[in-house]
Amino acid sequence: MSDNEVALSLLVISYGLLGDNAPHSLTRASLAEHPQIVVKSSDAQSPDTGLLADAPKWFVTDLQAKKDLITSGLGWGRLPRHMIAQEVTEGVLKPLPTLGEISLSICLARRGNHHLGPVASHIWNYFDGEHSFPA
Repeated sequence: MSDNEVALSLLVISYGLLGDNAPHSLTRASLAEHPQIVVKSSDAQSPDTGLLADAPKWFVTDLQAKKDLITSGLGWGRLPRHMIAQEVTEGVLKPLPTLGEISLSICLARRGNHHLGPVASHIWNYFDGEHSFPA
């Protein structure tokens, strides 16, 4: 990961579903035996980035439902780091290196003749490189 990239989410599985396997020993085929929990947009044209084609899918409408299902051992998936930091620290959830990371580009634009408020200025400055991102 380069200096201007931030890992926002982790691919995780519950300790209960993982069983005696080490996270790094799981293959795509072994993950495909368990449901991938996915937050699905109501937009029919939303991309299927990060989906494992062979795995059964369990679609939910929000991240909290996804987290609840994954921590209950009913499947696996990506969740925001800030949302699962405690569960990872406690060993309830285990990070999976199996599918790698997803990289996304973020582009910002602003009108040159329009003054930014304090929040928009802070966001702009972060992306403009005046501040560093938290890890």
